[in-house]
Amino acid sequence: MRKSDRSRPNPLRILIRWVRSHLLAVWLVCLLLASGLTLIAVYVQMEPLLSGALSLESYNPPLVTSILAADGSLIAELYEERRYMVAPSELPPHLIQAFLATEDLRFYEHNGVDIQAIVRAFGRNLLAREIVQGGSTITQQVAKALLLSPKRTYLRKFEEVILAYRIDLALSKDEILHIYLNQIYFGSGAHGVEAAARTYFDKHAKYLTLSEAALLAGLPKAPSRLSPFQDIDAAKERQQHVLSRMSKAGFISDEEAQEAASQPLRLSRPAHSRSSQFNHFTEEVRRKVEARYGRDMLYKGGLTIHTTLDPKAQRIAERALDQGLRELDERQKRYRPSPVNVARKNWPDVLEKLAYQNGELSEGKVVTALVTSCDSLTEACDLDLGAHKAVLRGSEGESDEASSSRPLRMFRRGDVIRVHLEKLLADNTWYAFPELEPGTEGALVAWSPKPAESFAWLVEQTSTPASSTALRRQFANRAPHSSLSFTQPHSTEGTRRLPFSWILL
Repeated sequence: MRKSDRSRPNPLRILIRWVRSHLLAVWLVCLLLASGLTLIAVYVQMEPLLSGALSLESYNPPLVTSILAADGSLIAELYEERRYMVAPSELPPHLIQAFLATEDLRFYEHNGVDIQAIVRAFGRNLLAREIVQGGSTITQQVAKALLLSPKRTYLRKFEEVILAYRIDLALSKDEILHIYLNQIYFGSGAHGVEAAARTYFDKHAKYLTLSEAALLAGLPKAPSRLSPFQDIDAAKERQQHVLSRMSKAGFISDEEAQEAASQPLRLSRPAHSRSSQFNHFTEEVRRKVEARYGRDMLYKGGLTIHTTLDPKAQRIAERALDQGLRELDERQKRYRPSPVNVARKNWPDVLEKLAYQNGELSEGKVVTALVTSCDSLTEACDLDLGAHKAVLRGSEGESDEASSSRPLRMFRRGDVIRVHLEKLLADNTWYAFPELEPGTEGALVAWSPKPAESFAWLVEQTSTPASSTALRRQFANRAPHSSLSFTQPHSTEGTRRLPFSWILL
C-alpha cells in the first residue's frame, strides 16, 4: 500500500511543473485579463462623457454679444470667449484645405481615429527621442477641446480615442468640421476661425486670402508662440510649412504656394490697442440687459443689441464740449503738466503703446507724447509719438518769448504729456504745442425738435469721478425715453424691445 501511494502523482506538483513550463503564457493571460478589466472599468466611468459626445448635435458655444449704433456700426462687444459662429459652407475652400492639410489630411477617410497617422507619429517621435509630431485627428481635437481635460496622460489619450470614435458615429464629417472650426483657439483671445480672421486681419473669414488662411491654419499648434503679434518670423515660418503641406497634398500648386508665401501680411492692430467708443453709453446698455436677462445671456448668448445712438452727432457734441472747456482753461492760463514720468528703461513699452494709441496723425489732432529731451539752447523739447517725432513749443496764442521758454519750465525728460499737432514739417517732424487737460466739469444736453426723433445727449468731461457720477445721474433722470432692441442668433421670437433712457456719455 505504501509503495503504491508513493507512485501516485501529486496534483500540486503537476500544477507547479506546468506553470513553470508555461510561465510566459500564464503571464500574458493574466495581463490580458487585467487589461480587459481595466478597460471595462474605464469605459463604465466614461459613460457620462460618451453621452456628452452624442449631445454635440446641439453644439451651442459661448458667442459674442454686439452692441450696434443707430446706423448699424459696431460700438462695443461683450463676451467671455470671442467667438462668432460660421458654417463651413460660408468659408473659402482654400481655408478648409489649409486645416485639412495641416491637421488631418485623411479626415474624410478614417472613423475618427487615424491608425496610420498614429503609427507614423510614433515612429518619428521614437527616432527623434521626443514628441515632434502628434497623431490626433480633427475629431480627437474636438473631443479633447469640449469633453476632456488638457492633461497629457495615457488614460486621457485612451478616452480621447474612444470619444472620437463615438463622435464620428454620431455626427457627419461636415458637422464635426463645423464644430472644430468654431471651437479651436487661435490665440489673442480668438476662439474659432471667424474671430481669428477679425482679430488678425480685421476681416470676415470668407474674405481671407490663401496667404492669410495658411497663417491661421498654423496657429492652433502653439497659439501664443506662433502669434504674428508676438513673433512674426515664427508665424511666417509656420505659414510656409502649411503652404508646403497644401502643395504636397495637391490642394495648390508649387507656384501658388510660393506666391502666397511672398505676399506681405497686413495685420490689424492688437485688440488691447484699439480705442473703445462711447464707454459710458455701452456700460449703461450692459447694465440694463444684464439686469433683465442675466449675465450668461449677455456674455454668452451672442445677442445683437440695436441702440438709438447716433455716432456722428455724438462725436460732434463731444468735440464741442471738449473745445469749450479747453478754451476756458486756455483763457485762465491753468497749465497742468502730466504727473506721469517714465523711467528710461520703460520707454520702449510706452512708445509701442503710443504708436497704436495715437493711430493716424493729422493736423489739429490731440495725441499723447513722450518727452525725450529738452534743450536749453534751442529752448524747445523733442517728443516721440511712438511712430513719429515732434518738436514742442509753447501754447498757441502766447507771445514768442513766453512760448519758447515755457516747455523747459513745464516738462522734463520722460514726461508723458498731451500735445496738439499744428503742422507737419519738411523733415517729417510734427510741430506741436502743449494741450491742456481741462479740470472744469461740463455737460451738454440736446433735444431734437421732432417728437418722433426725441433724444437726449449727455456729454461730460471731468477729473472728479464722484461728481461726474452725480452729474450723470442727474441728466439721466431728465432724459426722454426711447427704446433698445436686441436679437438673439437662431431665435424664433423676433426682436425684443427694452425701455431705455437715451443717455450718451
